[in-house]
Amino acid sequence: MSDSRSPPPAASVRARLAAALTARFGIDTRALAAFRISLGLLLVADLALRARYLEAFYTDAGVLPRALLYDLYPTLSQLSVHTLSGSLWVQALLFLFAGLCGLALLLGYHTRTALLLSFLLLVSLHARNPGVLNGGDSVLRRLLFWGLFLPLGERWSVDALRRVETPRERAATLASAALLVQVVLVYAVNAVFKLRGDLWLDGEAVRYVLSLQQFTILLGDTLAQFPALLHAFDLLWLGLVVASPLLLVLTGRLRTLLVLAFAGMHVGMLLTMRIGLFPLVSVTALLVFLPPSVWDWSVDRFSGSVERAAGRLGLAPRLARLRPDSGSASEQTAGSRLATIRRWCGRAAPADGRLVVRRPRRTPVRRARRRVLPVATGRRPTRHDGDVPEFPLAQVHGRPALRGRRPLAARVRGVSL
Repeated sequence: MSDSRSPPPAASVRARLAAALTARFGIDTRALAAFRISLGLLLVADLALRARYLEAFYTDAGVLPRALLYDLYPTLSQLSVHTLSGSLWVQALLFLFAGLCGLALLLGYHTRTALLLSFLLLVSLHARNPGVLNGGDSVLRRLLFWGLFLPLGERWSVDALRRVETPRERAATLASAALLVQVVLVYAVNAVFKLRGDLWLDGEAVRYVLSLQQFTILLGDTLAQFPALLHAFDLLWLGLVVASPLLLVLTGRLRTLLVLAFAGMHVGMLLTMRIGLFPLVSVTALLVFLPPSVWDWSVDRFSGSVERAAGRLGLAPRLARLRPDSGSASEQTAGSRLATIRRWCGRAAPADGRLVVRRPRRTPVRRARRRVLPVATGRRPTRHDGDVPEFPLAQVHGRPALRGRRPLAARVRGVSL
């Protein structure tokens, strides 16, 4: 007696393994589009904030002239095009050009070129004055780098409006896996450093940070009056960073809930601590973890407003091409006409590159079988002619030469594919 529970074939195991890896290391192209838009906004906002101290931090008249930069950072300074001149107007032009590249990335106009230029200019800007950077700047550089190898302009972009082919629904490559792992590594390394100290394990770290007036803004002073709540936030954040590898393991709703928990904590940091754009950079990095169900819900909820706005701008036909399940009006009309012919004539099958409509046979009742010739013969039938059950659809538009009842070709005349 054979065992009914035989092991599954190797192909089935490989297929399930590939599906599991794609679900965990693949990224929805709509998530990549939101990631691209957020990156563009961050670049423009970062330049606007740095422009307030343009002369103080990035010119020879400021705190770090080029001569001192060469002495302190001899290797790093070679990576900066901002060191070509110490004049204010040159730095202003570089800032303006970087801002235009950020806007192009935001709109998805020549996405890969805009992303490459933005990455190079950001590295150059950071190398010009390393003393005014924080952890968020390092994360932002890495996000831009891995984005170079991903289809960030596949959806919701000017490039997508000009593209004819249907956009991909998911990107599952080594670059997508590297981007996800990079984000998790930031949290995992953070967890290692937190576990080495006593402040986080004792639940006193958040209270200590909010006691520093130079880092406290907005709701920070208010929350500092509730030590029990700060202790809970301390333990919650420590637990989240320790559990950050679950971002790569979980899928579906569980992953969504974990992403929302991380994003909520980062928003709390933004409202209580003066740490620059770091919380917003972290929220941007979390967008790529959101599963397709979140984007399906978002599209269903906001697509009506987007379509109305596109209609006012005259972009509705191009917007329709961005949907992976949408086809042109002519294709849909041709498909409906073809379905009508199939229902009418029985079935249609390709033969030698031509679509042939097979005419269903009819059983004669008290009379001889009607003999039909192809439309193109133009002669009367004889007793030597047999039944001709099919004819090319290309002859549909021809006028039948037979008398009496019109053949099927004449009855479907005027129907074009």
